[in-house]
Amino acid sequence: MQEQSNRRVTGHVYLVERNRGSKWYAKYRRPDGRQVQKMLGPAWTGRGRPPTGYLTERTAGEALQEILADARRGTLAGRGQDRRYLPPTPPRSTCATSST
Repeated sequence: MQEQSNRRVTGHVYLVERNRGSKWYAKYRRPDGRQVQKMLGPAWTGRGRPPTGYLTERTAGEALQEILADARRGTLAGRGQDRRYLPPTPPRSTCATSST
């Protein structure tokens, strides 16, 4: 079995058409072998400079390269590390309130 640091960290970006607009996604493999899929942001497919917060194919690729560099350095937060524990919410009451 290979050591974690010797495994290749690879990935690619792809465009997904959604009802609320196109989104750039990244799919990459972490050093531990797990695959991760992450939404990077809304896609700008028009001409000219994209509005703030929108990504072109080039800027989506640059975002992926930053993620891969963090993964290679070992500074990428894991799924269990970046989420805080939240206690379960109590169930909603199914009784309707009367207005009389």
